[in-house]
Amino acid sequence: MKDPVLLIMLGLWVAIGSTLAMCAPAFAEPTCGPRAELMPWLADQQGEGIAAIGMMASGDLLVTTADPDDGSWSTVVIRPDDTACLVTHGDVWQAYDPLSDPNIIEEY
Repeated sequence: MKDPVLLIMLGLWVAIGSTLAMCAPAFAEPTCGPRAELMPWLADQQGEGIAAIGMMASGDLLVTTADPDDGSWSTVVIRPDDTACLVTHGDVWQAYDPLSDPNIIEEY
């Protein structure tokens, strides 16, 4: 007779492995290049302008660009050596004023 605990553990490992396989694109390497090329490409080809910017603890600059008309957005990390890495992108961008509704996260 097979050990039920062993079967449960095997099932969990299969479930976790399947989940990680489906999430693989989220862990893909970012696309990097000179900031002077990437940022104009986002503006000219994607219609995105800077929507938010912040300094990270690492000294890198975090920049989110967005197109308010079609909702596309991108997140770029710019390193001190001026290398820019496109980390992620998506659609359905919504501008947000934190002073207008501090509880907006709870609404999602």
